[in-house]
Amino acid sequence: MEDLLGNLPALDQLSVAGQNLITAASAQLNGDTAGSVTLDMPHDPATAAEVEAEITAFDDRETEPFVKPISDLFLETFELHKGNSWLRGRAVVVVLHQLLGGTVERKVRDTAKTFLEPASLIRYMSMAQEIMWPNGVMKQPSIPRTSIEKAQSRQEATLVLATLIPDMAASVVGRTNAQAASRKISAVLNNQRLK
Repeated sequence: MEDLLGNLPALDQLSVAGQNLITAASAQLNGDTAGSVTLDMPHDPATAAEVEAEITAFDDRETEPFVKPISDLFLETFELHKGNSWLRGRAVVVVLHQLLGGTVERKVRDTAKTFLEPASLIRYMSMAQEIMWPNGVMKQPSIPRTSIEKAQSRQEATLVLATLIPDMAASVVGRTNAQAASRKISAVLNNQRLK
């Protein structure tokens, strides 16, 4: 990898973080059911301290980065916090935090700042006015769809999600988790209570 990408410190950090996660998971599987994970790494006690700090950092609410809720939503949607997918879920969280954490936060803040500028707000209000009152005349209501048309649209959307999500996410989260996520997203979007 280094020959292709050069000497990137992020790759070293990911490698160390992955090794730390594997060590923590194996320690937990070997019967360590106490509240905190204790790691037996005789060759480097500093590494053990880093692992414990890294694990507790994800659970610490005061130092919670902006990307944490996005990671939680991702883990819940793709069911990466359960059973055999736990390690894969932690790996996704580490990658999101290490590589994308600051970038995602910066992009969301910049986008929000752009949306809230006075010129942008005026533009959005005039767009809404043009949609609701095209050429100064109130828009006429469209013909309501029948329940058969609604059911057909719902079925087509479910098929699109069932095809698209596994194709895009199966290599990262696994095909079974991606298929379950497509069903979950479809059920949430078609929930009668939310309509």
